[in-house]
Amino acid sequence: TAAAVFKTSGILARFEVPFESAVVWPAVDLDWTRLAWADGRTARLARIEDGRVNAATTQSIEHDRALSHVLLDDQGRTLLTAWEGGKSGSIWSLERDPPALIRTVTGPSESDFRFDSSGAMLASSYRLWDLRAPPETQPRPLQGCNWALAFDPEGRWLATTGGWQCYGVSLWPLAAPHPRIFTGHTGKVM
Repeated sequence: TAAAVFKTSGILARFEVPFESAVVWPAVDLDWTRLAWADGRTARLARIEDGRVNAATTQSIEHDRALSHVLLDDQGRTLLTAWEGGKSGSIWSLERDPPALIRTVTGPSESDFRFDSSGAMLASSYRLWDLRAPPETQPRPLQGCNWALAFDPEGRWLATTGGWQCYGVSLWPLAAPHPRIFTGHTGKVM
């Protein structure tokens, strides 16, 4: 089985997975040393060595329902697994063996997820979690149409864009409660 990691411009990398697995939602860390993917109800993690997945390093995290998303932070230390189209999910610390559950997240269906470069913040289409805060801390709501997300490299801003019916870009200063909204586009911004 092969796993391919894509960007808009095409395939970034292709990895041979040395066992039978349905590779869905592949994700890699920034150094391309760790691969995560959904395989039905299982999140799988493995080390990448010389462009190949090392089967001996594979870890599995079982879930009680089929996964719809997996996402690694840039350092490969934190994993998000989500199901029901992103309506519910779990955040795992990969710095422990076996991986340890940090917290669960729930809410309306989320279309996109992003970690900031430090792995301390997680954004979804409707919420922003500070993963350094206690697990019972409520996430910050993100208003509007937020179908695409990106953090700036320093982790001070979150940019969100519309979708099918919203024609604008919002810049969310992470230290302030309200976004700066840039409108005037005549088509969708992705």
